[in-house]
Amino acid sequence: MSNTRPSFDYMSPILVNHVGYTPGASKICIIAAPREDEFSVYRLQDTSFFLVFKGKLTKGGDEAQSAWVGDFSSLRDDGIYRIECGDSNSRCFVICQNVYGNPFRTVFNYFPMQRCGDSHTGWNAPCHVKEGVILDSGEYRDLSGGYHQSCDTRKWTWGLGLGMIGLFQAGLSEKPHWDTGLIADEIRWGCDYFHRMQRDDGGIMDTSSLPEGWSEGLYAGRKGFADYDLPWKAREFYKSDTMPPAQWNNARFQAMAHRYFKDKNPEYAGKCLDSSIKSWCHMTSPERSYKPFVAEQMPPLGHGGMNVPFAAFYKGSALELSHRLCAGISLYRATCDVKYLDDASACATGLVGLQFEGDVAGNPATACFKEGKDSLILANSYFYYWNTSGPVGLCDMLELAPTHPDAPKWMESVRRIAEQYAMVSERNPFRRVPAVWYHEDHNPFSIPAFFSFSTSVGTSDDEYPAGKVTFGDEAKDRNIRYKYYNFC
Repeated sequence: MSNTRPSFDYMSPILVNHVGYTPGASKICIIAAPREDEFSVYRLQDTSFFLVFKGKLTKGGDEAQSAWVGDFSSLRDDGIYRIECGDSNSRCFVICQNVYGNPFRTVFNYFPMQRCGDSHTGWNAPCHVKEGVILDSGEYRDLSGGYHQSCDTRKWTWGLGLGMIGLFQAGLSEKPHWDTGLIADEIRWGCDYFHRMQRDDGGIMDTSSLPEGWSEGLYAGRKGFADYDLPWKAREFYKSDTMPPAQWNNARFQAMAHRYFKDKNPEYAGKCLDSSIKSWCHMTSPERSYKPFVAEQMPPLGHGGMNVPFAAFYKGSALELSHRLCAGISLYRATCDVKYLDDASACATGLVGLQFEGDVAGNPATACFKEGKDSLILANSYFYYWNTSGPVGLCDMLELAPTHPDAPKWMESVRRIAEQYAMVSERNPFRRVPAVWYHEDHNPFSIPAFFSFSTSVGTSDDEYPAGKVTFGDEAKDRNIRYKYYNFC
């Protein structure tokens, strides 16, 4: 074994899941440069540590970080533990069924702290309590509320929608002892904002937030993170539709809110369901325009490139089908109306038709999806939108319609995605799965301004080859690569 110093700089050379492990979960520790090839696990009992497990370290793969891995998944008893390897100890950690209870509360606290509007829990609240001038019509309506998105005053509908889905799913599945109405308050706070943002025809209006004086060119010569120091003015609102994923996600999480409130507050539950159905009808209307979304304004720091993934929402595209799929599933669960399940079934079948074919074991890239039937781009390139919709929706369909004639196709698609994830996770010691997949001629991180606001995602340090695929009748194979992406 190596006697060199660890290549990552942590207080302990033995890394464990700092949250802990559930009894039935996979359990590993990671050591960058172990001095021995064995590790031991000790359990705390009566103020002393007792040996309960010994195991061999194995090479954990060289991607993302070269290190060695110790597997102790067979330990299932609740308790406090510590790992030793040579003269090194890990921090103490726990195994217990409710291990994610505290992290859930910590993550939940982000929502009241980020509140915008007439609230006293937000980091800057009460704030923006009178905003709501719609620039292209001049009218005023109350559009306060919602959440600051990233510890600043941005409040993009696409970002808030993703947060709402996570919050509402937790509200439906978790019953923490500390919840004395707090989760319901946050779910309602988020829903109310989107109710205000929704037009009578069901469309969600667009909005942007710009530094004071930016539109007048006062800071046109300044670029980079220094712009965070600029003062912010009231958000700009527009009658036009916001980006498609925000529209679909409103249908999705408002239907989830209906399920959450149906016994607690039936009247409000009905309001949420009405919002969901209005969004659904707007997005499925024969008159809907599929013209690529272009934001009225984008803040500085390179966000102009965010229009790129929104253009991937068009009739028959993987992102369109996957978001419609998830919205239909949510509405079916809320209403039991089979028309939504039938629509979701059609979307699932259309979606799996966009998956490449081939041996995933020999070529994991073949489990990826094309953006569209005639597209030369991977749907998997757009992490926020693919990872929160496509694979999740297909799994849900297998639960809701396991006897559907196309269920075997859905199952095969899910199996191939899971096999791809499992294969690649073995290539790095942290067992991470890639966030994005793309080919050499369409690398989203090389698109000017696409993600130039973050140096951590704009580099090629963690790009790795995945295999080759052929688009349609193309004569050449395209090399596919993936990126772990630091905070996804």
